[in-house]
This record gives sequence, C-alpha cells and structure tokens, in this order.
Amino acid sequence: MNFINPNIRLQIDNLVRDVMKRSKIPGVSITLISENHVEYLNYGVVDKRNKISPKPETCYELGSITKSFTALGILLLQDRNMLSIDDDVNKFVPWFTMRYPKNKENIEKKLKVRHLLYHTSGLPFNSLKYIVKCKSSNALELLMRHLNNIKCESFPGEKYNYATVNYDILGYIIEVVTNQSYEQFMKKQIIEPLGLSSTFLFADDAQYMAQGHKLFYYNPIPYNAPIFRGNKPAGYIISNSIDMGILMQIHLGLISIDIRLEKIIQKSMESDLPVTIFNKYYYAAGWNVHINKKKIFHSGSTPNYSTIIVMNRQKKIGVCILANLNSNGVDFLGESIMKILEGKKIACYKKYRLDALERLNFVFSCISFLSLFSIMLLILFFSLGMLPYSRNIALADCFLTIFLSLAIFSVFLILLHSIALKKLSWKQIYVWIPFTMIMGCFIIFVLITFVMFLIIN
Repeated sequence: MNFINPNIRLQIDNLVRDVMKRSKIPGVSITLISENHVEYLNYGVVDKRNKISPKPETCYELGSITKSFTALGILLLQDRNMLSIDDDVNKFVPWFTMRYPKNKENIEKKLKVRHLLYHTSGLPFNSLKYIVKCKSSNALELLMRHLNNIKCESFPGEKYNYATVNYDILGYIIEVVTNQSYEQFMKKQIIEPLGLSSTFLFADDAQYMAQGHKLFYYNPIPYNAPIFRGNKPAGYIISNSIDMGILMQIHLGLISIDIRLEKIIQKSMESDLPVTIFNKYYYAAGWNVHINKKKIFHSGSTPNYSTIIVMNRQKKIGVCILANLNSNGVDFLGESIMKILEGKKIACYKKYRLDALERLNFVFSCISFLSLFSIMLLILFFSLGMLPYSRNIALADCFLTIFLSLAIFSVFLILLHSIALKKLSWKQIYVWIPFTMIMGCFIIFVLITFVMFLIIN
C-alpha cells in the first residue's frame, strides 16, 4: 500500500520545488521508505546543458554517507578477528605520529582505531586541508604521509571533534590489514553482500551519473571536481536512490541479510558514550544517532553534490535525498520531509539556514555588483573629464600601479582566508567555493587597479 497519500505528496512536491528554486539545486532524487513500501521521487535535471531528468537509477556522489560503509568495513574486520577497534593505530602504521597539547598531563595518548571511528582522535576539522588531488592506487598512503606529525586539538578519547580524515585513516588501515585496495575490499565484502548492485567505488563504473554543479551568481553550472582518491573512504562512494532505499531498509530491519552482517550493522548504530554526545545526538560508527535511539541520520557533501539520509527506527520510515549541487537545502529537505511523514509541522522553507558556501555566494554576488557599479561610475567620470589624470603616463607609474594593486589585493586575499576560509588550503578553496567568488575576486582586483591608476596618475 502506498503510504504517500495525495496530501502528503502535494506537501512534499511544493516543499522540494520551493527549496530547489531558492537554493538553485538543478536536480534531486528522493527515496521514501515505510514498513511496506518504497517510493522514488525525482525533480529537475541532472544535467542543465542537456536537460536530462533524474530517475531512480541516477547516481550521485554520497559525500560523508560513505563513512557508514567504511565503518562497516572496520567492524567486519573486527568480527573476523583481523583487528580490534581497541588496537593502537601504530600496530598497523608504525611510522604514524601525532602532536598533542602540552598543557595536560596523565591522559592516555595512544591513538586507537575506535578514536577514529567515533571522531574522538583529536584531529582538527581543518585537517582536511591535507587532502590533495590524487587518483593513484597509493593515494591513502600519501594522505597518511601528509598527516604524519599533525598537531591535534585534544588527546585521543578526550572529546568529540568531527574530522573527515579520521575515516581516510580507517580506509588505509583496511588496506594494510587485508592487503587489498580499499575499493576491492569494500566491493567484495560490504557492497555486494548487502545487495547494492548500483553502488560504485569509481565514477566510470556508474552508467547513469548525475552531472555535478557549482553556483555562478545564482546560476548552477556544470562542474567536474578533481579526483580525491585519498578521501574516498570518507566521502566518495557513488550510489543511487534504489540502493539507498535498500540500505535504509537494511538499517530499519525491513530486509533480511546475513546474520553476521546484521549484527555488524546494529553495532554501527552504537556509540562510544558519553564522549560523543552533541545536540541530543551521539556519533556512532558513521551515523548520528539520537540519544533516545529512535532517529538516525547522516548528511554528506562533495564540491558538486550533497546528500542526506534520515531514518526513524521506531516508525520504520526513512528519507534519502541526493542532489547534484553542494547545498544546505538538502539537509533542510531531509529533515522537513521526515517531519511530514511523521505528521509534524515543518519550518517555513524561507527560513532554512544558508551554509558557508551559500553565504559566500550571496556576499560575493553583492560585492561583484557594487564593484562593477563603482567601475562603471569611474569610467563615466573618467570619460566626462571629471577625474583629472595625466595623458603622458610613465612606464614606472604603470609598474607602480600594478605593484600596489597586487599588494592591496594580496592583503585582501589573506584577510579573506583568515576570516572565512582558514580551514581550507588554497587549492581546496578553488575546488569548493562557488565560481561567484572567483569572478568576484577578479572584479575587485580590477576595481583596485583602476583606483590606484587614478591616484598615481
């Protein structure tokens, strides 16, 4: 029986279209799960250039939902007595070291597998700046080399601090323990046994891949992000609505699987209490679980995709949202649609919180408009002779203008990085930020150069 009655369907349709219009998401694929029914909803386009509509088979990058798969891999190895989550990380990577705060004493400093699994390793959030573009088979080891001797914010086990590279280290441990690539192990030991026939480790294997997008002045344009194979265990498994429906049904106990895998999945929804409690949720193995254990969720994002899974374990209902733009609108949709299915009142879509990238897009859209307006005014005054200048411009003045413009612009970039983007390297900034910001910076540089030219001449 269809559990989405016409009234609920109308609410969901209106909500999705309104959020897509506001957040500029090109395409969305949704999976809705109940105890006896699965429904797939698709909106917009997966490729703006070719106007291709999404379908249940359309694949997207899962972002941090990938962590739930990697966690299952670690727990499976523990079940097979190939490792324990209480093992020291140095047992598998003897050369790996971390630097800890010096103002505390008598705290256990040994980094264990469980600390990575539950994000209590002490690694800072900005450790993601060590993730580099790489598609070679040794990408995980290269990332580990970059992370070696990293300065931590706290001691292992002391407190929860989400750091995506925790799961990349887990991916490398999987490779060391199994003597296989992360991709080989995950495909044969996790993905295939779960019956996920449309879940992939490489984009080239996906037959129907949604085109990713980035914003350019509130217009999403196609964007193909670089390959970060070293970050795959934390964010780059690929799947579609059909397989995400199966995954939710498995976690809700609606599909029977191998008893050992079933026990591992139940284990993945348990946490290292009480360290990881935050906002009434604790972090389990790749999942955020409410303290009453009724609800479970995880969201994810890559430079050009965003996702969320929300499940109510008590009512046996689930929602998965897959989108081909990095947007906080996806989180809002997942939470709101779950409330609709639960019969609760939802927040006005106009009040959903913009994420950092959406705020940057707004700020630099305004800056670009004001800068262009200023440039046009200067050109107008210049052409009308309202701004005095010398017609005989010395070569030295040209060099001085360029030098001072670059100096001022460099200060602007340094301030921008320290205030808004300090958690990312410059290479990552280029990959993650909206194209709006890149163009906005160029327009600002032109304005600075124009002003310096007038001042010097």
